[in-house]
Amino acid sequence: MKIIHDCFGQAVRWTDERMAHVLQHQEMADMETEVEHTLQSPAEVRVSRSDSTVQLFYEY
Repeated sequence: MKIIHDCFGQAVRWTDERMAHVLQHQEMADMETEVEHTLQSPAEVRVSRSDSTVQLFYEY
């Protein structure tokens, strides 16, 4: 498990299981470093429409 601090200074627990789940998506292959960077410095952060407690971090 790795702790990453997001752009708001919140600690994010980034487990091997979670990383494996994200990397299952073909478009995310070999993007471990980019995922961390996006959490730390996103272009945009939105609140999920289906769960107001979830933040979605975007980098284009």
